[in-house]
Amino acid sequence: MAEKKQLSPQEKKVADSKREAQKQAKFVELGSKRASKAIAAIRNVGNLSNRGSYSYTSEQVSKLIGALAEEVKAVNARFTTPATAKAKPTFTF
Repeated sequence: MAEKKQLSPQEKKVADSKREAQKQAKFVELGSKRASKAIAAIRNVGNLSNRGSYSYTSEQVSKLIGALAEEVKAVNARFTTPATAKAKPTFTF
């Protein structure tokens, strides 16, 4: 069984720095993709406002917009407070 080499404090610092850079790059990569998909999905929801194609009540609109706003609020909370439980990703009228 091979023994793990002990890193010097300088080597450990360099390794930690590289790991942080990789985590940062992954965040940027996935954050860009996921935010773009979320924005596209929200724009598709906005297409439902076309009265020529859809019929809806102001109560339905309020419920829909409220659900979206709550999810944005929950995402913001996850970035600003310690980890919280995941909610079910569903919506119904």
